Amino acid sequence: MMNPGLAGLFAGGLVGAYVPTLRDQIRGGRIEVPFGAINPIGVRRDEHPLAFRLCVAGMVGLVALILIASVVLVVRALLS
Repeated sequence: MMNPGLAGLFAGGLVGAYVPTLRDQIRGGRIEVPFGAINPIGVRRDEHPLAFRLCVAGMVGLVALILIASVVLVVRALLS
Protein backbone atom coordinates (compact mmCIF):
# COMPACT_ATOMS: atom_id res chain seq x y z
CA MET A 1 0.00 0.00 0.00
CA MET A 2 1.31 3.45 -0.90
CA ASN A 3 2.06 6.11 1.67
CA PRO A 4 -0.54 8.96 1.45
CA GLY A 5 2.21 11.58 1.39
CA LEU A 6 3.90 9.87 -1.53
CA ALA A 7 0.56 9.57 -3.33
CA GLY A 8 0.01 13.30 -2.77
CA LEU A 9 3.43 14.11 -4.23
CA PHE A 10 2.78 11.95 -7.29
CA ALA A 11 -0.66 13.50 -7.83
CA GLY A 12 0.80 17.00 -7.45
CA GLY A 13 3.51 16.16 -9.96
CA LEU A 14 0.95 14.83 -12.39
CA VAL A 15 -1.12 18.00 -12.08
CA GLY A 16 2.01 20.14 -12.42
CA ALA A 17 2.86 18.36 -15.65
CA TYR A 18 -0.68 18.70 -17.03
CA VAL A 19 -1.21 22.42 -16.30
CA PRO A 20 1.02 23.70 -19.17
CA THR A 21 -0.74 21.36 -21.59
CA LEU A 22 -4.14 22.61 -20.44
CA ARG A 23 -2.98 26.22 -20.75
CA ASP A 24 -1.76 25.62 -24.30
CA GLN A 25 -5.06 23.98 -25.22
CA ILE A 26 -7.02 26.95 -23.87
CA ARG A 27 -4.84 29.45 -25.73
CA GLY A 28 -5.02 27.39 -28.91
CA GLY A 29 -8.82 27.37 -28.84
CA ARG A 30 -9.24 23.59 -28.77
CA ILE A 31 -9.59 21.69 -25.52
CA GLU A 32 -9.63 17.91 -25.30
CA VAL A 33 -11.82 16.40 -22.60
CA PRO A 34 -10.43 12.95 -21.74
CA PHE A 35 -13.62 10.94 -21.19
CA GLY A 36 -11.91 8.00 -22.83
CA ALA A 37 -8.26 7.06 -22.81
CA ILE A 38 -8.05 6.36 -26.52
CA ASN A 39 -9.94 9.19 -28.21
CA PRO A 40 -10.66 12.33 -26.16
CA ILE A 41 -13.53 14.63 -27.06
CA GLY A 42 -12.27 17.83 -28.68
CA VAL A 43 -14.22 21.09 -28.35
CA ARG A 44 -13.20 24.09 -30.45
CA ARG A 45 -13.84 27.67 -29.43
CA ASP A 46 -14.93 28.82 -32.89
CA GLU A 47 -17.45 25.99 -33.35
CA HIS A 48 -19.03 25.84 -29.87
CA PRO A 49 -18.11 28.86 -27.73
CA LEU A 50 -20.41 28.05 -24.80
CA ALA A 51 -19.41 24.38 -24.70
CA PHE A 52 -15.76 25.45 -24.88
CA ARG A 53 -16.18 27.73 -21.87
CA LEU A 54 -18.00 25.03 -19.90
CA CYS A 55 -15.30 22.48 -20.72
CA VAL A 56 -12.56 24.91 -19.71
CA ALA A 57 -14.31 25.62 -16.42
CA GLY A 58 -14.82 21.92 -15.78
CA MET A 59 -11.23 20.95 -16.60
CA VAL A 60 -9.77 23.79 -14.51
CA GLY A 61 -12.06 22.82 -11.64
CA LEU A 62 -11.03 19.16 -11.79
CA VAL A 63 -7.34 20.05 -11.93
CA ALA A 64 -7.80 22.36 -8.94
CA LEU A 65 -9.59 19.61 -6.98
CA ILE A 66 -6.79 17.13 -7.65
CA LEU A 67 -4.21 19.72 -6.62
CA ILE A 68 -6.09 20.50 -3.39
CA ALA A 69 -6.42 16.80 -2.60
CA SER A 70 -2.71 16.24 -3.16
CA VAL A 71 -1.81 19.17 -0.88
CA VAL A 72 -4.14 17.79 1.81
CA LEU A 73 -2.49 14.36 1.54
CA VAL A 74 1.01 15.79 1.83
CA VAL A 75 0.13 18.04 4.78
CA ARG A 76 -1.67 15.20 6.52
CA ALA A 77 1.35 12.95 6.05
CA LEU A 78 3.68 15.62 7.43
CA LEU A 79 1.53 16.23 10.51
CA SER A 80 1.24 12.58 11.49
